[in-house]
Amino acid sequence: MQLTGNQCKQLSEALIHAFPKKTNLERMLLYELDKNINEISTDDTYTTIVFEIIQYFQSQGQIENFIKAALRDNPNNPKLISFNSYYSYRNNLKDILEKINFDILKSAYQKTLPIGSLTDNPELNNPQSIDSIISILSDKYPTTSTNIPSILEFSKQIASRLQGHTIEYQNLESWCQQLAARLKITIDISPESDNEIKTAYCNAYLLVVVYPEGNQFRLESEYIFDTGQKSKSQPLDLQVLLNISSEDSHDGKGIICDSFEGIAKRLGEILKKFISKFPEETLNLTLEIFLPYKYMGENIDDKWRIQNDFEEYVPIVTENVYMIIHPLERITGALISRSFRQGWTRLMETLNTSVSSNCILTQLEKIQSIDSRNYQKISNSLKNKIGLKLTAPLSENSREQEIFWRTILGGGVPIAFWTRCETPEHLSLEEIDCHLTIESLKNDLQKLIEKTCDIRRDAYVEESPSKYLGYHLGVLCDNPNRIPKIERLQEFKMG
Repeated sequence: MQLTGNQCKQLSEALIHAFPKKTNLERMLLYELDKNINEISTDDTYTTIVFEIIQYFQSQGQIENFIKAALRDNPNNPKLISFNSYYSYRNNLKDILEKINFDILKSAYQKTLPIGSLTDNPELNNPQSIDSIISILSDKYPTTSTNIPSILEFSKQIASRLQGHTIEYQNLESWCQQLAARLKITIDISPESDNEIKTAYCNAYLLVVVYPEGNQFRLESEYIFDTGQKSKSQPLDLQVLLNISSEDSHDGKGIICDSFEGIAKRLGEILKKFISKFPEETLNLTLEIFLPYKYMGENIDDKWRIQNDFEEYVPIVTENVYMIIHPLERITGALISRSFRQGWTRLMETLNTSVSSNCILTQLEKIQSIDSRNYQKISNSLKNKIGLKLTAPLSENSREQEIFWRTILGGGVPIAFWTRCETPEHLSLEEIDCHLTIESLKNDLQKLIEKTCDIRRDAYVEESPSKYLGYHLGVLCDNPNRIPKIERLQEFKMG
């Protein structure tokens, strides 16, 4: 199985996710394949090492053996499992499709493509081979608007065009069920079905609200399991989860942390217990933390390290968990919340009317600096934008940081990017522009959150994280569909 460029990229991301340190990958190569990593690559950059290893096994015709070896060493990694499940079936699918009339395949393929794609890209209208159909649906349009693998929707469309339960139909049905089982979804491709593919799980969100009480901090939590159907937040009793006496939490709500730094320990305990309680539902988990805005300038990745299963203290983003920080005031401040929802409406309108990702970039306000003299003017200009990029590093001065956040909160933009002070000159926010696409902003910004978390994680698996953009990157990705319903929020007052 030769991988395309996009597949190589996805495999690289899966490998870094499964083996976040060079020593992890080095051990796997030696133990599973009797290969010395230094004989394959001598580069100092881990991402380049991974790239050269993939190219090496491609050139040797051993890429499938390499993927299987990685899975043997880390059989529970969700990204490796997903990659192997999806692409190991491609050759089997091609064998099945070769026995079906190509006109049927072409019709099913055209029906599967997103609405408007043939108008925007007329060259897609006439695929010349089965390989090109599979590649387009796997790489260019990997999922449908309902977050279902396009290749499965394509198979359903084929099944609806086949006459009776032929051997081709049976082979296709068997292939679909195997892939669906690996992807944790259910599918009925029979013509009599309601044509609905149902996801067993999609995304899990753990919402943790942090608000101050004097010199202490109280944590309360909710969770959401988004299965693609109607999702609803559920309260999470942290006292029960962590087996903490209610006497230690004063009024019996949430749990108390004695210091800001002490929150990290509790978060580590919450994550471990929550994942243990819901192991299947949390394979794709996003941790969303709501903090008073004066803490938003902190490097939480570096400051809040949790203890992993090897008793090492590591950033949360390196533990197969996406993490994003939200300003608490967007929930508790009535006028701020109103501005935010207006900003979200602008974002949705931009996505619905944009014809290219360049339209997204033009809707981001680029600011060199913000101070007490211009922040109200900038805040007002943001009311016509969807986001902000601070092109110069954010000041360490607490007053200037407060002005920065007042500008964003007043302007209501749902997305913002900045770098922290002392960012090396060779690093630039322009590096994230390639991720600011129409596709990444759909589905409540989830793909954008995942991409920015990957950038941050990639920095922390390096020996010198501060040399990489992810170490310095600050990100705001807010959406009103992830608003906690905790009653105590109504009591919280902005300080």
